[in-house]
Amino acid sequence: MEYVGLPAIDVIERLNANNVKFKINYTVPIKGYFKVDPDKLYIIRVRKLEDDILELTAAAKMRKEVS
Repeated sequence: MEYVGLPAIDVIERLNANNVKFKINYTVPIKGYFKVDPDKLYIIRVRKLEDDILELTAAAKMRKEVS
């Protein structure tokens, strides 16, 4: 889909501007094993539901580990 890989905030603004109905789910790593930046969400999945509602799944960008 055209929204996968884009920052969630940009996709949300675009959908709202075009009056597209959507719902958003968030996914996070289990038990905080991987460090993520919760301020940088990206769309990783888009599904079209009934009534032309888009279901977006967003995940936080993983932080770089520096040793």
